[in-house]
Amino acid sequence: MATVRAYPHAKTQPCYLLDWTHPVTGKRSREYLYCTIDIAENVLEAKKAEIVLIKHGLLKTPELSSLTLTEAKQLFIKGKKVEIKQNTMKSYILAMDNLIEVMGDVNLSSMSRNDGQKFRLWLKNRFDTTTCNIRIRSVKAFLNWIITNTDHLDRLPFNLREFTDRETKNKFIHPDEFIEIKEATLCVNDNDSIYSNDLFVNLWDLYKETGMRLSEVFTLKIDGRFLNILGKYDKLRTVPMQTDIKPLYERVIPNLSGIDPTYISNRFSLVCGAIGYEYTVHSLRHTFACEMLAKYDGSIWKVSELLGHSKLETTQGYLRSFPLEYLQQIFA
Repeated sequence: MATVRAYPHAKTQPCYLLDWTHPVTGKRSREYLYCTIDIAENVLEAKKAEIVLIKHGLLKTPELSSLTLTEAKQLFIKGKKVEIKQNTMKSYILAMDNLIEVMGDVNLSSMSRNDGQKFRLWLKNRFDTTTCNIRIRSVKAFLNWIITNTDHLDRLPFNLREFTDRETKNKFIHPDEFIEIKEATLCVNDNDSIYSNDLFVNLWDLYKETGMRLSEVFTLKIDGRFLNILGKYDKLRTVPMQTDIKPLYERVIPNLSGIDPTYISNRFSLVCGAIGYEYTVHSLRHTFACEMLAKYDGSIWKVSELLGHSKLETTQGYLRSFPLEYLQQIFA
């Protein structure tokens, strides 16, 4: 069975989805066709003929061992580029590059359970818990896509378990520590940077005062006393400003052109590391959550709304370790 239909999320050129089911294995595959409808229909007819040949044993499908990690990476990038944001793709590419650095450019079918343990240990020795788990989720998404959309892998070669570190997940930045971080930002220099240290001081303030995720700063808009933020899965949330961030907005947003989210993350980690802290930009989001819980007398619903969480349990995970009285004392 094979069908073709227009892909509704293509932005720059016509794209069609070719769905077909392998007549022997029953595996469903999907291919993206960047072409006109006439060509897409011709491809569909060719695929139907191919299915008949496979069904009668007249055409062999590729061996599972014929694809290397680098080749699989290129297939994944090509197949996913119309579905996800550029910044998300960059995160996937970082994770795939990490995997290739650890494993080498091996064939997909040669990877084993021990390779997964090796990769997990490699991550643990280099990154904080949040970054490790982002890399793990990206690698799993990559491998699952290869399983679903190609004939080169029929199962996950290893199980990648995310790290659990409650202290890291619940960590917020104390106001005194935040002052230290901003002071250090003015002193710690990246010799390759063309951006001023003042820009990053204002950027840290903007993250802390809005609770935005790392890449959401690039979509931030102000509408009167409200913030319009394009979040995960292109979900727009409109929330009231908690402080007047217009001066910060005017100092930061026009100067972000050319800055990569990964560079922002690395710059923050560089500054924190220089003064003995292990915070990430995401810690500023946790800080905002804790401060808002104190401000709104423990209303976790309000905090969840401000953060743009679709599940209340996610917000609870940010705040479960901190008594309200303690937070109100810290952020008084």
